[in-house]
Amino acid sequence: MGTGGNGTSCTEIVYNILAVLLGTLDAGEFRSVPDLQYLDLSRNYIERLPSDLGMRLSRLETLNLSANTLRQLNAAVFTGAHRLLVLDVSYNRIQVPGT
Repeated sequence: MGTGGNGTSCTEIVYNILAVLLGTLDAGEFRSVPDLQYLDLSRNYIERLPSDLGMRLSRLETLNLSANTLRQLNAAVFTGAHRLLVLDVSYNRIQVPGT
C-alpha cells in the first residue's frame, strides 16, 4: 500500500469538492480507486446517493455521509458494499416513513 505526499494511504479519500454542492454524487468518479476503504463525504450538501455506489465501492469499510442534506436512505444503494462496517449519516434530513 503506497502513501501520498502527505502520508495518507491510497485507500483513503476525503472527498470535498464544489461539484457535490449540486446535491448529486456520481459513483463513476470512484472508478480509479477500486480498493478504497475509507471515504469521507461529510459536509457536501449531498441530497441523494447513486444507485450503484455500493457496487463501485465494494471494498469500502467506512463511509461518512454526515452533515449533508440526505432526505432518504435506500438500502439498495449499498448492494455490493459487503465490507461496510461503519456508516455515519448523522446530521442529515432523513425522514422515517410514518413519523
